[in-house]
Amino acid sequence: MPLNSLPFLRKKITFRIYNTPHNDVRCAARLSNMSEASKPDEHDQAYWNAYYAARPADIAKPSSFAVWAWKFLSARPEAERGTTLVDLGCGNGRDTEFFGDKFSVTGIDNSAAAVESNSKNTTRVQYKLGSVATFRELVPKVDIVYSRFVLHALPSVIQTGMLAQSAEAIAPGGFLIIETRSVNDPLCGDGTPVKGEENAWESATNRDTVSKHYRRFQSLESLTKEVEVLGFEVVEAYEDAVNSWHKSDHAVVVRLIARRT
Repeated sequence: MPLNSLPFLRKKITFRIYNTPHNDVRCAARLSNMSEASKPDEHDQAYWNAYYAARPADIAKPSSFAVWAWKFLSARPEAERGTTLVDLGCGNGRDTEFFGDKFSVTGIDNSAAAVESNSKNTTRVQYKLGSVATFRELVPKVDIVYSRFVLHALPSVIQTGMLAQSAEAIAPGGFLIIETRSVNDPLCGDGTPVKGEENAWESATNRDTVSKHYRRFQSLESLTKEVEVLGFEVVEAYEDAVNSWHKSDHAVVVRLIARRT
């Protein structure tokens, strides 16, 4: 089934495409600035440890995003069983395990509770504790970088590091696959604005383990430009307003697939 005929509710957004060649110097400069900046993703580490420690791993069913991504990948002749995939911010491993039945998969998360739990419940995926901003220390090269519901939990400097590392790690012809909360998400603007960040708030909404939780929302256009400047060609990008809902959390998300050139 062609991707443009998939039964997803889509909000059409017009944006310009910038085909800027990959600049290794720029990428290296961004990475060099991450030595100290890679630590801020630990600001929510206590939250995620409490979150996963309090919840049994529910990996029976993948996310709708993973299913959508697999429909794209399964139609690619290069997506063979020997393909390597890293799931950044893998959480409870539900999507990691789904792809583990298809590829050689590594899941990376900065929550020790999640990694420990996932490692006990898998026979086909390798889980590692680490930061998404420096994941190449654990997985230097990979064919596919997959990340769902992670970017909106990261400060912008961590996102910069993660995307730059993805550009360095992904083999030519490989893919970067992302789902993150959109600026049109109902929770955008909820809580206390975070100084020095754009579209970022600390909020208690939908959270039951800590008093506040960090969220930074993305626009389709800005995320597209950011990955293109690192040497990716965006092949699928849209805003989804219905398929990532969970109970009362009616998330509006940006979905993006980009090929490494």
